[in-house]
Amino acid sequence: MSTDLTIRRVLKASRATIWRCWTEPDLLKPWFIPKPHSIEKVEMDVRPGGRFFSLMRIDGKEYPNDGSFLEVVRQERLVFTDLLVADWQPVAEPGLGFTAVLTFADHPEGCDYRLGAAPDARRRAEARKNGLHRGLGHRGRATRGLCAQAGGRVVTVTEARVEDRSLVIDRVLPAPRDAVWAAWTDPRRLPKWWGPRGFTCETREIDLREGGQWRFDMVGPDGTRYPNRHRFRRIAPKHAIHYTLDDDGTGAHHFEAEVRFADAEGGTRVTLKMIFPTAEERDAVEAFGAVAYGHTTFDCLTEAAAPGTLSVTRILNASQKRVWRCWTNAEEMAHWFFPDGIDIKSADFLPRTGQPWRTVMRSRADGREMVVRGQFVSVDPEESLVFTHGWEDDTGIVATETTVTITLHEEAGRTRLTLAQAGLATAESLAGHREGWSQTLDNLAAYLVGEAKVAPAPFARRQRSEQ
Repeated sequence: MSTDLTIRRVLKASRATIWRCWTEPDLLKPWFIPKPHSIEKVEMDVRPGGRFFSLMRIDGKEYPNDGSFLEVVRQERLVFTDLLVADWQPVAEPGLGFTAVLTFADHPEGCDYRLGAAPDARRRAEARKNGLHRGLGHRGRATRGLCAQAGGRVVTVTEARVEDRSLVIDRVLPAPRDAVWAAWTDPRRLPKWWGPRGFTCETREIDLREGGQWRFDMVGPDGTRYPNRHRFRRIAPKHAIHYTLDDDGTGAHHFEAEVRFADAEGGTRVTLKMIFPTAEERDAVEAFGAVAYGHTTFDCLTEAAAPGTLSVTRILNASQKRVWRCWTNAEEMAHWFFPDGIDIKSADFLPRTGQPWRTVMRSRADGREMVVRGQFVSVDPEESLVFTHGWEDDTGIVATETTVTITLHEEAGRTRLTLAQAGLATAESLAGHREGWSQTLDNLAAYLVGEAKVAPAPFARRQRSEQ
């Protein structure tokens, strides 16, 4: 449809925020016409054929405007008119007699917002006289400071900086970039690893290309289903994927995501940046545990991209220095360095490059002893620890040796610990070690906040004196 009046603005706000300001009555009222005029009442049924009614107060007089929506494509396109009212019924005496077409698109600085209005030919002069062009232009600049009543409190929709609306999850995965990219972009493999540990994906539709989408339910450990949709905006092979995530039209959950892939020492750096409509939504998602869940998702990606490698991450409520001490002091290790149902009998664990180590564990159920030992490959104090790992058989021989890498990163007063174990020969071995390490790191997390599951059993301190 050709339009007589056209407005284009690049607004420093997300597309989702601009859409909300157009489709939520409480957000529309403060800016819909130029000051000092006002909107006294708004009724909106945002669907094709739904009503769009407003009561304007201009120079002390009230002017009702009744119309309807003709086309609604969420966060992309909105068409409305005052030539028809709800359910496509014609209007005998329309107000300005116009049809408006709005489009919303992503832009590097926010939202590329375009509005075209086509007044009825007989009313073009009247439309300009009554300020239609000026009013529509005003709307493109008035998205700051809007308020809406939500959940019993006033929420201010402001144009926060992108940094303030973003969450970033950044990791170096122990796999080459080709392997990481293949795991993310193979439609058969992506649903098998996507999501936090313990969640599964049930795909309804997947078209993994620019313009395509992935519609699926994420199913939680308790059976709760979470509808999801990824709409792929841009795919730069082996470099970046940009997609929009929402809950497949069932609610307001929505954000933009960009994943970047780059070569790095030890593997591939994967950076996931999630940009939310508002800083408040970003904060709510972070409080829900999005960062921790994101890292467990990256654990699953690691295992998909590097066969025979397990990955376990925990966000610990302690400083990096404190966590390092728990890994390098035998007396502290006795409180947590064991899976469920196991005690430490003795520990000879002094991290020095080239130094051997040995720990004896004892089952609480039957008293059976298990010996695990290895050698430290590299030690970077308070940063990383790499050691070989193997279980002795009854003759004292280690048949299979693997490599364990511990990395620590301090983030906002807490510590992200990631454990990767490479060289596991079978799926059963990987699953068993993952369970054991998960329980062990849960014990560490509890110990660090004074909630150790059990008191440590007496053990022989065979650790050499620390320097």
